[in-house]
Amino acid sequence: MAYKLTSESLHTIREKENVQMVPFIEPKSSRISMNITKTADILDGIGQDVVIDGSFAYVAAGCGGLKIVNVSNPIAPAIVDYLEDGGEALGVYVLGSYVYMADGEDGLEIIDVSDLIDPVEVGQFDDGGMAHDVYVLGSYAYVADGEDGLEIIDISDPTAPVEVGQITDGGYANGIYVVGSYVYMADGEDGVEIIDVSDPTTPVEVGQIVDGGYADGIYVVGSYAYVADGEDGLEIIDVSDPTAPVEVWDLFDYGVDWDYHFRAWAHDVYIEGSYAYVADGEDGLEIINVSDPTNPVEVGQFYNEGPSYTRGHALGVLVMGSYAYVAYSVFDLAIIDVSDLTTPVKVGQFDDGGTA
Repeated sequence: MAYKLTSESLHTIREKENVQMVPFIEPKSSRISMNITKTADILDGIGQDVVIDGSFAYVAAGCGGLKIVNVSNPIAPAIVDYLEDGGEALGVYVLGSYVYMADGEDGLEIIDVSDLIDPVEVGQFDDGGMAHDVYVLGSYAYVADGEDGLEIIDISDPTAPVEVGQITDGGYANGIYVVGSYVYMADGEDGVEIIDVSDPTTPVEVGQIVDGGYADGIYVVGSYAYVADGEDGLEIIDVSDPTAPVEVWDLFDYGVDWDYHFRAWAHDVYIEGSYAYVADGEDGLEIINVSDPTNPVEVGQFYNEGPSYTRGHALGVLVMGSYAYVAYSVFDLAIIDVSDLTTPVKVGQFDDGGTA
């Protein structure tokens, strides 16, 4: 079984801002952006998304493509191999022997990883959008495709993927989660959109909620959608009626540092048991008790000490067992011991010279 970690937020393509990469500055309004002018010199890929499958992490590393990392020893993760084809790997999903990668302007790429030391691209679909995230269920890949919205691609033949459906309403699709016949989409300033995909050829939006934040990541459990909503922090939405989603709580933390950058910016969220783990920009990893969704309580936090340009930004998070795997902007992957939720401790990291 594959576990998904997402960090849809730190992308090189954005329309509304023009912010330098180093030092990283949080968004002035609602959308994160970068203007990378020396990619070849300063970056070896930007870690955007990670899936853990067994003892291996599959990292969508921006311009660095797909990286395969052995994480069997959390204290000393090690690179196994990589595949780079000139795209911008932003999202990744693993199912069986295939990696499905949202590769920016290169669309959806399908990679055979049956031999981990020799990954091979076997299929691709590109229609001119900007693929940010991907979720696979059954014979379909559901792609959050930026301004192109949701794209549904038939992957029954991995060597020849075919688009069968699409829907967009003017938002910016960043993150995606699929449960049954519904797609839950983090759609930027358009909030959360709920789409009925019972007929994949004719997806229909059935519900939406907008509250002024910037929906970046999403995780759905039971009757609730947990949304990483940028400056608005963690939002909890009752989706028991998909046609009428209702916000039941939000929890935000306006951390502002000495150089007036916004520290807290919720990029991603992962739910494990009664706890939400939020990748919260410079405020690092936030651990929140959501046993009562109407009254969440923060119980623990991890962040790097130091000034803004060395502290880094937590961009994505996944929890498995006693460890949280956090994509950080100062190293590809931080591995944090969360056995004591009130005192999370970093025990290892993977850094091949790039910036997460």
